[in-house]
Amino acid sequence: MHSHSHTLPRATTTSGLPTSRRFFTAAALGLALLVAGLAQPALAAPHATYSKDGVSFQHPADWKVAQDELEPDGTGMRSIDLEGPEDASIHLMFIPFMSGQNIETLATRAAEHRAEMDKGPAALEGPDKITPTGMTSRAITRRVGGKEIKGVLQRFGYVSEGVAIQLESRFFSIDAGNGSSVNIMTQSMADDARQLDTALGRVMDTLRYRAKR
Repeated sequence: MHSHSHTLPRATTTSGLPTSRRFFTAAALGLALLVAGLAQPALAAPHATYSKDGVSFQHPADWKVAQDELEPDGTGMRSIDLEGPEDASIHLMFIPFMSGQNIETLATRAAEHRAEMDKGPAALEGPDKITPTGMTSRAITRRVGGKEIKGVLQRFGYVSEGVAIQLESRFFSIDAGNGSSVNIMTQSMADDARQLDTALGRVMDTLRYRAKR
């Protein structure tokens, strides 16, 4: 990189302030305006509201509800999938007849299901061949409506065509009253965990579920 030097123009005096002084006064004013702007409260990120058949919540505007359907087994269970940037996802399972679920058991079952899929033909052969690189799991909590909700965070990874991929999944279960509950599972690239956590917080903080009997 070449270094360029510039000769500063000589300050001249007008009927007002000297040029150099006027420059620094303008700079100081600009800095003051910048500081004042930073002192203003940050504008909330835009969000959208989803409301349908007894379920409502908010989510970031750059997320979308990709699926909302009743399970075909006639139990009244309902699943809603949200999709966000960089293939991040939030899965909600609404259960009208059960509460007080063990979140560690749910997370373990999800990990077992994922391990079975990793053994399938699509994962072991062809251009989509992947090699799992292990998983870690730990307990987490999240405050929702003044209550501490227990959860599980799983980190796992794969190698595909020499490229290492790290992902995260979070699991929570919320009692929705009257013997009903909502199971929540997320998945995202590890590098995008903060953005997903923001979206998850918006969904969980505003989630309302009125089970149909």
